[in-house]
Amino acid sequence: GAAGAAALTAPWIALLVRRALLPALASAGGLAGGGSYNALSTGLLWAGQNELLIGLALLGAWLGLRRRAGAAAAMLIWVGLLMIEGNPWLIVYLTPGAGLLLLIWGLRRRSPPAAIVGVGLLLINPRTVALPYLWLITNDVVIISLFVPLGVLIGGGAALLYEALPPARRWPRATGAVAAALALAVAGWGGYTQRGVLNHDTVLATAADRAAITWAAANTPPDARFLVNNVGWLNATRRGIDGGWWLLPLAGRQTTTPPVLYIYADPAYVEHVEQVEQIIAGYQPGQEQAILDLITSERISHIYFGQMGGALGPELFAGRPGFQTVYQAGGVTIIAVTN
Repeated sequence: GAAGAAALTAPWIALLVRRALLPALASAGGLAGGGSYNALSTGLLWAGQNELLIGLALLGAWLGLRRRAGAAAAMLIWVGLLMIEGNPWLIVYLTPGAGLLLLIWGLRRRSPPAAIVGVGLLLINPRTVALPYLWLITNDVVIISLFVPLGVLIGGGAALLYEALPPARRWPRATGAVAAALALAVAGWGGYTQRGVLNHDTVLATAADRAAITWAAANTPPDARFLVNNVGWLNATRRGIDGGWWLLPLAGRQTTTPPVLYIYADPAYVEHVEQVEQIIAGYQPGQEQAILDLITSERISHIYFGQMGGALGPELFAGRPGFQTVYQAGGVTIIAVTN
């Protein structure tokens, strides 16, 4: 149960606290996010059949509250807390109301401490306090997490509707068969409607990349080091821009941008990786020598270019001594450093 889940997740939580949360709290920005990263993604919120699911969940919540079911109230509180975690600024809209109620209660009960606390809460409002969002919990995270309380509310609503039937009309055996058939039909319908849900902006590799990675695994030495393009992802963390990013997990070849879990490695290593990534991503015409120096200092043996573009392109090395194109197919180019 809960103890088993806690035991399984404890090592990962400890790693997150030690390598991510504590360093973030010690940094200048802390856990505060910035920019538009926390903007509400309406496309994600209303993707597929989410409108129907949210409607059914609201119906289940209404039925549960009518029956005074504690589970329904708990799920609604869960959703509310998720919304506040993703949008801490909501707190300063809630505190004035709570402060006013507490102030009135304190005055009626002649309780100065309660009245003073109520006045203090009244002072915490949008005009006096501005709270940032936390980069750890964004609106996208909240939307993705909603499936748990929504699923519980829908299931609970269905159970309450079944319980509301007169015993003579429940037909346990027939109801079980019908429910199973209905569940299979809904699952099939849901799967069919989700067939086109893929977000093409998240497709980072193609079949051509797969073929190139297979070639690299068979035709480059195990200690080969690949320079790959990168792009910003989350705060200071960067990700690969094409299939070259998959060389490490699929071919066992080192890349200048490792899988994003590298941010939990030794801080000195993380800092070095970020410096290398910045040099590559920040390249401008006229800075060729900086790239050549990087190739030398990082002992780069190959350079990978996919179809997604990037700061660097194969034309930078075309005809340059010490570089030879060893693979070119399907829009993917691999250049070997021969000098």
